[in-house]
Amino acid sequence: MDEKYTIEVVTSKNNIIPRITIEAPEDCEKIEELLKAVEGVFDDHTHVLSGYSGKEVKLVQIDDIFRIRTEGRKVVFDTENCTYTAKGSLKEIEERMDPNDFCRVSQSEIVNIGKIRQLDLSFSGTVSIELINGDVSYVSRRKIKEVRKHIERYGGKK
Repeated sequence: MDEKYTIEVVTSKNNIIPRITIEAPEDCEKIEELLKAVEGVFDDHTHVLSGYSGKEVKLVQIDDIFRIRTEGRKVVFDTENCTYTAKGSLKEIEERMDPNDFCRVSQSEIVNIGKIRQLDLSFSGTVSIELINGDVSYVSRRKIKEVRKHIERYGGKK
């Protein structure tokens, strides 16, 4: 009998969060479906997002993401130490995020409200957001009110 797959479950008192490792041949067509199924298990709002870096795929904790943005036709997201490519559109990913923690700041970018260091209102009317990792994002004029409301609401959560 040919084995199509194996599952190995290892439990540990040391693991605070579940860790899932998938080992598969490079040309395995079912990996994408498997990743979506795994993400769905943890879903009220998504707690993990699949991040692609070279040939590696990593399930990244949502709390570790600073911002999600488009670069050309790709959707990428930044953590403290790495930039990953994501599957799906920015809109699809935004719909899976908790709207209390993430806010769209422009047509091409969503930021994690908890990762904002400061909001800078310039004399010229532009609004920039400095994240705690030093990255800077710009808020479109249409989104300024919405971003301010998110930040005020988030400030009350702490």
